[in-house]
Amino acid sequence: MPSRPLLLVSALMTLAGLALSLRMKNAQLPLKYPLRIVGVIQLVTLVHFWLLPDAFPCSMARHSEELMTIGWVVVPATPRRSWAFSPS
Repeated sequence: MPSRPLLLVSALMTLAGLALSLRMKNAQLPLKYPLRIVGVIQLVTLVHFWLLPDAFPCSMARHSEELMTIGWVVVPATPRRSWAFSPS
């Protein structure tokens, strides 16, 4: 599990990212809200590991296996050609 200094550095970087998202103009809206969503998820994770460091429900091997399984489910569900990546 992550050490306390690593958790602290991660929390400071996450808070800096959230502060940056608050200063963004509306023209940067496509980046503003995803940055906030990822920041809040990261902060919740950091608080969990700070308060309950030994409460991670599975081993690293099982966690890695579940991430790979999720990847195998998500990749086929992703459209082959998205409007974001289509050439002009």
